[in-house]
Amino acid sequence: MVLRSLWLPRPVRPSGGLNRVWRCAATTGSVNGGHLAGLDATRLLSIALLGMKPDKLKPDKLKGHLDLLLLEILRVTPGHGYAVIGALRDRTEGTFDLAEGTVYPALHRLEDRRLLVSDWSEENGRRRRVYRVTDRGLRALHQERSQWLEFVGAIEAVLRPTTIAMNLT
Repeated sequence: MVLRSLWLPRPVRPSGGLNRVWRCAATTGSVNGGHLAGLDATRLLSIALLGMKPDKLKPDKLKGHLDLLLLEILRVTPGHGYAVIGALRDRTEGTFDLAEGTVYPALHRLEDRRLLVSDWSEENGRRRRVYRVTDRGLRALHQERSQWLEFVGAIEAVLRPTTIAMNLT
């Protein structure tokens, strides 16, 4: 499969996860049943072209974005740490399969910043801390989402060739 777009300088031959993301976005207009509905297919491809291929992502690529992802997961449904890890893995089709050592410190940091609150619950005889997003967390989520979309738009603007001739001499 070769993809051509008006703004791509050459054909792109997607493989692996990128192919899955592009195919899904191109056919449905979103990925994972609308979880990334704020990003159109062009933006998803732009992100993938930056090297953020789903089958190659490493936790260090999440720096600065993990809080956004955790807040969004918990906005939809409050949950305990393992549930958050599972939801993130499921919603990204395995792209973000994060270790407890990555997620739990982030949950504690968000709780310290009062973006999350937690309560103890008992499930199958086990005590678990269930996290949920506060009003302050919802405001932070909205702000971080806006910043992310602005960032993606700026990257997209750089990747799109301009029609203005540039004098590089």
